[in-house]
Amino acid sequence: MLRITVAAAALLLLAGAAQAQTPTDVPKHKCDPKPQLPGARMMQEGNTAKNFQREVDAFRACMKAYADERAAAAKAHTEAGNAAITEYNDTMKALQEAQKSR
Repeated sequence: MLRITVAAAALLLLAGAAQAQTPTDVPKHKCDPKPQLPGARMMQEGNTAKNFQREVDAFRACMKAYADERAAAAKAHTEAGNAAITEYNDTMKALQEAQKSR
């Protein structure tokens, strides 16, 4: 029984260390500069409107790429956490079976 208790304590310590990560560990996007809306008269000029639309499109693409990257990272972290839980459960089950056979 002591082995299970030690393993559980170790898992709790690891869980606490994982929670110690702060949101500042997540990289910020680098989608700068943000598009700035030109004045109403400026927007009437063809080149200004086209340039503004290019800036908006570039900003949208950059932010979408950043969001997709964060989503992929979140999925990988979730899968790693689930794998750790499965490994823990399998280990505890094996320990319990070993204890029963004594």
